[in-house]
Amino acid sequence: MTPSINAHIQTATDFCRSIFTETDTIINEYSGKDNMKFPDLINLVSIKLAFAPELLPQVDPFIRYYVRSNPEFHTSRGAKGGIERMSVYQARVKAQQAKSEAKKQITELLEAKLKGPISSPSMPAMPSQEIEEEIGEMSL
Repeated sequence: MTPSINAHIQTATDFCRSIFTETDTIINEYSGKDNMKFPDLINLVSIKLAFAPELLPQVDPFIRYYVRSNPEFHTSRGAKGGIERMSVYQARVKAQQAKSEAKKQITELLEAKLKGPISSPSMPAMPSQEIEEEIGEMSL
């Protein structure tokens, strides 16, 4: 390799390192209630590093790659999507699973009760002969 190629590689590596470092700093300092959106993160990184607006399309993939490959964060798409801490994501998933399991158990209990004999606590079950006698007396 020629020295000019090595210098070019070093320049490109330093450029990427500055993007990754600033991205890491910003997402670790973020303490918002909602997920951080990628466009917001990209704008913050570009402001901190004083990038020209024309450079944003080139920087965007590096930021997205860094966040998605970072095990401390989870990314999702959609209206409520964005970047969130992995611990928050795992707690939310665990709560959803517990809720789903509780619903399943309640459904099973209700189905078991419905399949059992029908009797009201206020009205004791009467033998069928007594019911027929009562019906016979009513019709007279």
